[in-house]
Amino acid sequence: MMKLIIENKPGYKKTKFGWIPKEWQIHSLSELFTITSGGTPNRKNEEYWKDGKIPWITTSLIDFNKIEKAEEYITDLGLTSSSAKLFPKSTLIMALYGQGVTRGKVAILEINATTNQACAAFTKPLKNVDTNFMFYFLQ
Repeated sequence: MMKLIIENKPGYKKTKFGWIPKEWQIHSLSELFTITSGGTPNRKNEEYWKDGKIPWITTSLIDFNKIEKAEEYITDLGLTSSSAKLFPKSTLIMALYGQGVTRGKVAILEINATTNQACAAFTKPLKNVDTNFMFYFLQ
């Protein structure tokens, strides 16, 4: 059996992940984005939900897509009285868990919206990162 060993590839550098172009850098997602999750206002408190105007996203809406509308909405009081957070348009979100059906799926918010705690939100790119590129990369 012959083993092929490549000592040098012009224009590339060897990393623990293999050969990559010399100008590329390797970063963890937490180095590129602020990562947080949302929350769910208490469902028993009608004031948090009735006539709500703030989109509230769950993992059921995350399916390698761009989210333009929500199925549920919360009120301003629901936002300020819970761990829910309002994320800006263009936020990348990922489903954190879900029986293998939704876990790991990503989407991009096309609206300002809140999410439940099962969604990770990638905001404020820390290094000149294109959120659309990361969306396609994570698919």
